[in-house]
Amino acid sequence: MCAALIAVTKLVNTETLPALLEPVTALLDHPGENVRKKACCALHRFYQVDASCTTDINDKLRRVLCDKDPAVMGASLHLLHEMIEAHLT
Repeated sequence: MCAALIAVTKLVNTETLPALLEPVTALLDHPGENVRKKACCALHRFYQVDASCTTDINDKLRRVLCDKDPAVMGASLHLLHEMIEAHLT
């Protein structure tokens, strides 16, 4: 699953993003911390491709920020920081 999430970050574009957003977002609830971290990284890449795609998942991203694994928290922090910077400018 982690390898697939890494591949998704390399292959995603504006055409494939809508089909991939929901399955990757669902992985934020996965029991494996590495999968949750890679899902955060994939969502960060999705945000870089199309910033409007993450507007519906803000609550999930805030919840992942309080994850029990520090690596997941760190991965989500990068995405949330970029979103906040874009919102302030």
